Amino acid sequence: MKLEEKIVSDLAFELKRTLTKRVIDSLKKDLTPLEDEKSCLESIWEEFCISIQEQDSLYKEQDYKKHIIDLYHNIYNELKLYEKIAIWLKTPDGVDWIYDKKDSSSDFENVPFSFDSCKEGFFKDIYEVAKTFDNDNIYRYIYMGCEVFKEDYSEDDRELVYE
Repeated sequence: MKLEEKIVSDLAFELKRTLTKRVIDSLKKDLTPLEDEKSCLESIWEEFCISIQEQDSLYKEQDYKKHIIDLYHNIYNELKLYEKIAIWLKTPDGVDWIYDKKDSSSDFENVPFSFDSCKEGFFKDIYEVAKTFDNDNIYRYIYMGCEVFKEDYSEDDRELVYE
């Protein structure tokens, strides 16, 4: 791998990681889950993780996907031009473009990058995180059926008490 390819690859990797973290942070701040029946879940992020881990229907995943892609799109639009291009160059469309261009040079304005070429990769990144993400609310939903935890203990035997 040439030095410039390594730089672009590393830059794209770090940018995608940063974008994914920002999208997750945004989903964690959204405290209005899409489904009322998952009442122990406190954010759309937790609900999305459950839908991935529990293999809910494709229709529900598509609802989350549109919302998540919209968040990525908003953050992507804040990037500098060279950052957008770096991410795009690591997509199949970007790789094909580089292969077709071979050794000819191009300026920024002639690079046919687009968010649409990047969005499936973005969703794949966040999907991989959601598959294994865990916290108390997700654990409670999966293993305890969303029982409400009371913050008190029995004084005699110090057992947890659930409602």
